[in-house]
Amino acid sequence: MNEFEYIDRNLSDAIRTATIAERLHISESYICHEFRRCTGSTVSEYITSKRIAKAKELGLHSVIIGKAIYEGRITLNNIKEWLQNE
Repeated sequence: MNEFEYIDRNLSDAIRTATIAERLHISESYICHEFRRCTGSTVSEYITSKRIAKAKELGLHSVIIGKAIYEGRITLNNIKEWLQNE
């Protein structure tokens, strides 16, 4: 199992880079470097995007939008643009 498979299998759990490293017997810095190289994003950005995609599959748009507004990632003025990019 690699780090991507681990994340996919554990999306509903709290996932930390340290936990992934421990489970897969590799260093945290290696995981961070590989994520950036392979995906162009950080581990947490990747996990968030996977969770958003899963929520969309389940039809949880309103929950996603509410959480994004709460976290300050979007405002009421740019919801339409944000949804097109997600």
